[in-house]
Amino acid sequence: MLFALRRCFCKGSYLGISEKIFFRENTSRLCRLVDYVLSNHANKKSTPNAAAMSALQQMYRNILQKEKSLSELTQLISDVRADSPEKIDLEQQRAAELEDLIDLEEKIIEHLLFQEYRDSEDELLLEIAPGVGGTEASLFASELLQMYCQFAESKRWTVEILHIGQCEKGGIRSASVAIVGQGCLNFFQYEGGVHRVQRVPVTERYGRVHTSTATVTVLPVPRDSKTEDVNLKDIKVQTFRSSSKGGQNVNKIESAVRLTHIPSGIQVECQVERSQELNKKKAMQRLIALIHEQNKQKLQSEVDRKRKLQVGTAARSEKIRTYNFHDDRVTDHRLKKDFHRVTDIMQGISLEPILLALRHFDREDRLQIMIQMMETNEKQRQLSNALRHFSLPSFKRKRLLKAELQKHIPLWQIPPGRLFCECHAFLTLEGVGEVENASNKLGTCFTNGFWPHDSFMTALWNISAYFLVFFLQLFAFFFFPDIRQLHFLHLVNYLSVHIGTINQL
Repeated sequence: MLFALRRCFCKGSYLGISEKIFFRENTSRLCRLVDYVLSNHANKKSTPNAAAMSALQQMYRNILQKEKSLSELTQLISDVRADSPEKIDLEQQRAAELEDLIDLEEKIIEHLLFQEYRDSEDELLLEIAPGVGGTEASLFASELLQMYCQFAESKRWTVEILHIGQCEKGGIRSASVAIVGQGCLNFFQYEGGVHRVQRVPVTERYGRVHTSTATVTVLPVPRDSKTEDVNLKDIKVQTFRSSSKGGQNVNKIESAVRLTHIPSGIQVECQVERSQELNKKKAMQRLIALIHEQNKQKLQSEVDRKRKLQVGTAARSEKIRTYNFHDDRVTDHRLKKDFHRVTDIMQGISLEPILLALRHFDREDRLQIMIQMMETNEKQRQLSNALRHFSLPSFKRKRLLKAELQKHIPLWQIPPGRLFCECHAFLTLEGVGEVENASNKLGTCFTNGFWPHDSFMTALWNISAYFLVFFLQLFAFFFFPDIRQLHFLHLVNYLSVHIGTINQL
């Protein structure tokens, strides 16, 4: 798991714990990421995340101390003779420090990725319902329920059936299960979605393969919200006689409970217990989890809209996994990977590798998103000073233009090919008439690599390109006022991103 996370920090590098290889740039980038998170929460001491930020800050201090200690040990090893017995002890000590540092980095990464979620990791509600496919879909839903229950029992977690609706031939109409156990949410949180099965149903007479579906919903139980997040006045309580087992008791007493949350329209019922109070307690637990999940989805949708990306589990209408019995294959469409022995998977025996792979995939994806957000934030902060003069009146902007360009974009230090091609790309996107045509011709020349090889011609070519690029920028800036800020911002942003590759041209 750590290997995949390390690849997020250094492109093309590979850090193995067994080899005791330490990439300093990884730790420096992780420290930048921690600085970014702490700076965003610097003025939010009263928020619920204050304790989490304090723990993160302490881990940050520890990792800096470990890094300093590791550097000192490395320096001592380099000063000691190769045949000295002291060097062996120092190398063993450095290996131990390196393992501690890697473990600490792993804890920080875990804290960074999941500290914002207040759900309990040790309790969840699992709901399963048949989808398309009639009787076969209900049978498949029953098998999924059995698979999850057997997997939870193999982990020695507590499984409690809250509600189950039986139908013909052993299938189910719906089922709700409460699972309690250490870290159970870490395994089940990626199971929400549409599960598809391809096999010959028991009801098929001619041996044809049918495709059916079942839906799985995973509801994390809020860590500290029992009824605080729900106004009891908004809940309508109804009692009725249970249709489950119970003898004459269920015929005389209205032990079943139905709860309706009026603002959201969410309705739940429970009739598995003989006592009305127990049924009401279980129904309330399920209702709070549903309301919490709805609020969480609204918040996540707003975050996704702002970030323009999809984070977290798949949507419920999305096909996430296919169980193909004919080919003895289970395909997870998020991982784009096949797993074999479908019978063992349906019995919960071989389910854990799939769940672990999904968690590793999600961790890597979250880490990449966080790094991208950090780098974008850093670029925007660097550009804010360069764009201050655009809030000034027009005549002052023109007066400061050359000084700002000289200060923030040193044309004499940047190869003209890259700079000109960037101007060409911008002008092409903006559609600036004749300037676009002129930059198109010369931009093609630069991108195709038609550079003169003679030193005198190269110098002459560079000088000509510098002047041409500079005047094209001034022309676009003064005669197209609608794109002034975008032009300057786009150019500075590009150069800040690709400053490492500019010197290669």
